[in-house]
Amino acid sequence: MKKNILIISHDASPGGAQNSILNFSKILSSLDFEIHIILKQGGSLKEDFEKLGTCYHWNKLDILNSNIFIRILNKFIHLNHYYNLRITKKINNLNPELCISNTITNHEIVKELNKNKIKIITWVHELNYMYNIIEKVSLENPKEIINSTDFFLCASKSVQKNLFENHKVPFEKTHVFYEIINEKNPSFIEDEKTYFKVGGCGAIGWRKGTDIFLSVANQIVNVLKISDIKFEWLGAQPNSIGLLQFEEEIKKLNLENHVKAMSFEKNSNEFMKSINLFLMTSREDPFPLVNIEAALNLCPVLCFKGTGGSEEFALEDNIFSYTDTLSMAKRVEFYKENLALLRSDGNLSFQKASQFTMKSKTKELEELMLKLLNNE
Repeated sequence: MKKNILIISHDASPGGAQNSILNFSKILSSLDFEIHIILKQGGSLKEDFEKLGTCYHWNKLDILNSNIFIRILNKFIHLNHYYNLRITKKINNLNPELCISNTITNHEIVKELNKNKIKIITWVHELNYMYNIIEKVSLENPKEIINSTDFFLCASKSVQKNLFENHKVPFEKTHVFYEIINEKNPSFIEDEKTYFKVGGCGAIGWRKGTDIFLSVANQIVNVLKISDIKFEWLGAQPNSIGLLQFEEEIKKLNLENHVKAMSFEKNSNEFMKSINLFLMTSREDPFPLVNIEAALNLCPVLCFKGTGGSEEFALEDNIFSYTDTLSMAKRVEFYKENLALLRSDGNLSFQKASQFTMKSKTKELEELMLKLLNNE
């Protein structure tokens, strides 16, 4: 008889944590577990989740944009509360073997589960800055989800360390389980590139370090005086304040001929194929999947110390002191002038990245589930 597993995802948008729990669920399904899913919010991955098993949508009604009958009815009957109670009643009656809750933002759902019968496993992807955002801005009560959790999966050693040092979670209640990326089929044929191209990726803003990315570009072009080079950032939101600020800074640094931003409309895998080198400029990131995606396309990753899981992945010579943009820029210059080493380090990065694909993670997840189910 198949064992029932409940998966809770905070949403179904195409971010790293969401793709990881989707791939986690796909592996469980392939291992013959019965998957039940609660999506706290929707997103473009919703249909992918729905293919894996029974999928429930928390707060499924958009009351403000509903017709007048629904809005009036909601004044007398809290409709989403009613539907949410039906979901938790079904789940509690189902009595799944385990609940895998993705991120520390799902207390609203987890608190309704029968804690006496359902073992709560939280896969934590957050470090200190995001914890504070979730607690003080989003008001999601991450402290309670930590208190409600029986066992923690950590997206990196950095996450594990943060739980231990800042939240007093014992090491024996944690296990490092890195993110999972989709299988990729990169082209090993180098495209003809007129310019050496350096890439970065993510939502424009302080956390992803887009200002640091521009600082590296400035060091390369205006300090080291290298002109035959291009920098591209994938992840711009059209007509957003962040993009306007990014473009204004490009002008002030006289980098218009060297730097541009692109929206996520461009396929990230195609973007990674088009660049020579990837800069991970995040100030905080638990274990960015874009690092893995870049490496699977033969791009070495450059990053900073003390920013999360990137330094657990990048090659040793490609890890720099926090925000030391000049040293990072000199490494870019070094790779540009030593393309054979770039190719060699790209291959080393590819080998490391191959450990995080669904195929490579299946055996590890199978063994992990056995331990969790047997309370080992």
